[in-house]
Amino acid sequence: MNTRYVVGFVFNKSMTRVALIRKNRPSWQAGKLNGIGGHIEERETAVKAMEREFYEETGVMINELKWEKVGVMYRDDEDYFQCHFFRYISVNEDIDFLAPGITDEKVEVHCLNDLSESLSNVPWLIGMCLDLNPGDFSSYSIKATIGKKGASK
Repeated sequence: MNTRYVVGFVFNKSMTRVALIRKNRPSWQAGKLNGIGGHIEERETAVKAMEREFYEETGVMINELKWEKVGVMYRDDEDYFQCHFFRYISVNEDIDFLAPGITDEKVEVHCLNDLSESLSNVPWLIGMCLDLNPGDFSSYSIKATIGKKGASK
């Protein structure tokens, strides 16, 4: 089972709008907005997967060299998964050309102050992507324990 994923957030030039995808699957995401992404294929780098997945969902090619890696969230127990997060800040103010995408899951462009229909973690992931702190955080990782089986709610 492939448990390695990528998720990307594309922002307009002023970083006031973001492209998101309205999910149909998996069922727990159905109807909600998420970043654009998917599975990392065998022998594929995360950034190459980001380039490919974004193209497959939108029909727009953003070269792997333009995606900025923001972080990795992972769980290393029996339910291992890994998710790499990327951002791309467009040189254009208008990113509406990304919508509606080219699959049955529609791409939508939203103002950052209107994320009420997103998955619960999307607002803080977007916040992380908007942080332009010039510090070197390349060696940092996020270890997720959120949603672990048997965890109290």
